[in-house]
Amino acid sequence: MNRSFPIRAVILTALAPLLWSTGGIGVRILDYSAITILFWRALFTTVTMMVWSLIRFRRKTIHTFSESIKHGWPVALFFAMSFIFYVFSVSNTSVADSLLIQGTAPIFIAIIGWIVIRDIPEKITIAALGLVIVGIGIIMFQSLENGGLSGNLYGLLKALSFASGVVAIRGLRNISHLPATTTASLLAMIFALILGPELIIDLQSLAILAYLGIVQVGIGFILFVTWSGYLKASQTGLIVILEAVFGPVWPWIWLSEKPGGATFVGGAVIIAALVLHSLYVGRPTDNTASVKLKSS
Repeated sequence: MNRSFPIRAVILTALAPLLWSTGGIGVRILDYSAITILFWRALFTTVTMMVWSLIRFRRKTIHTFSESIKHGWPVALFFAMSFIFYVFSVSNTSVADSLLIQGTAPIFIAIIGWIVIRDIPEKITIAALGLVIVGIGIIMFQSLENGGLSGNLYGLLKALSFASGVVAIRGLRNISHLPATTTASLLAMIFALILGPELIIDLQSLAILAYLGIVQVGIGFILFVTWSGYLKASQTGLIVILEAVFGPVWPWIWLSEKPGGATFVGGAVIIAALVLHSLYVGRPTDNTASVKLKSS
């Protein structure tokens, strides 16, 4: 394998959470309800994923999707909830609070895996969970005074539903991420359609929503699935934290949405817990210096 390949994999994998981190400012500048944003964002995501699925699976697309729906419906359901809670969270609290709380998903993956599939976590994971709870508590306490509590709770539900979806994939090892996510975005779109979104919107807003669905979610996900498989899990865990780090920056720069003091403190605690957890989990277990890459 070419030595430059891991570097390329790191760069292209890192591009995914950087794209994901722009979702908050996109939602913020839209003057539409969360339901409308959810519908159009999910619609564009579904189309993008379907096109990529046809390219990726070709003649096996229908079979792959039918197997995913038949055996992996819990995965699609949890990911659909994740899409829904994301939009409701960012729409009802600051982007910084929302993304920092959502960024705790890796810790919840370990804890839910322990409960559901008996994947016993290490002591560092439990300690990291304690720090995460402290960080979330600091942010939540601030929201009691400044508003946004509902958005923070939606952010926590987003983290939990996403973590549940990942654990479900672990339990159903024959389920592919791509069909599951495509089905999830379709379910989110149907959910929003039932609640009655505004279907007539201006072209500028449509362009922003197209960006959110096609680029921020669609291409971001495709990059992550395609390239993260060449990295160690600990490296991927550190890279994913970029979304929580950069997510609050864009609204701060472009919309002057400055995070509160408690957000800085709580966010620092959360990010420190995630970084230390990823570094500890990824520590060498033998004297082998080389890293064997795995294909996606």
